[in-house]
This record gives sequence, C-alpha cells and structure tokens, in this order.
Amino acid sequence: MLKVKIYSYSTYDNYTVKSCSKNVSNIVDKLIRLAAKITESYAGDIIYDIDEYLKCVDEGVQYSGFIAFRESGVCSKEYTDENAAILLQSGGGYIQYWHLTYNPEIEEGKLERISITKV
Repeated sequence: MLKVKIYSYSTYDNYTVKSCSKNVSNIVDKLIRLAAKITESYAGDIIYDIDEYLKCVDEGVQYSGFIAFRESGVCSKEYTDENAAILLQSGGGYIQYWHLTYNPEIEEGKLERISITKV
C-alpha cells in the first residue's frame, strides 16, 4: 500500500470554514461554491455528500471524510490513510482535496483544504 502524508494546505486559516453549532450553512455554502467553481460537469454530485453530512449533524453523529474535486465531479470517502492513498493513486485528476468533519460533542463542523502527497 502506498504511504501518504496528509497535511493542511495552508498554515493560515484562509482555507478553513468552521461552524460552532449545528448550523453548518456556511460549510454547505462553501461546498456548493467549490463544486460550481472547480467542476465542469457533475457539480450536483456534491448534493449527496451534503445530504449525508447534514444527516450526521442532525443525528449528532461523528463525521470525518475526504471531499475531492475534479473537473468531472466530486468524490467523497471516509477519512483514512488508506482512502487517501486510493484517491492519490486513482489517477482521477483531482484538483483539490478537503477534509470535512463534524464533532457532536462540541457541536463543531469544519471544512479544511488539505494536501495529500506520497511519502
């Protein structure tokens, strides 16, 4: 299995959106804007990821996933090193990777741009 390193895209918060409550509309807004900006087709794929995320927020369930954008759509996977390696190796032409989380214990949602590289 390919070894990967996952790290923040920037040391500044300019690529991070946070919510300190169950109102994650700012995160959802950012996801929609990214999908519209980056993809040439199938931007609507982000709706399925948003729906899953909102369900976890409503039910108070922990969420941690990759959202990967490419010209021909959006891909999401559970946030694991193995899935990061799959995204990197797939040759899917991903342009941007983001880490989407929700922590029900502190009611915090976060969307952060990340980088994935081979080690």
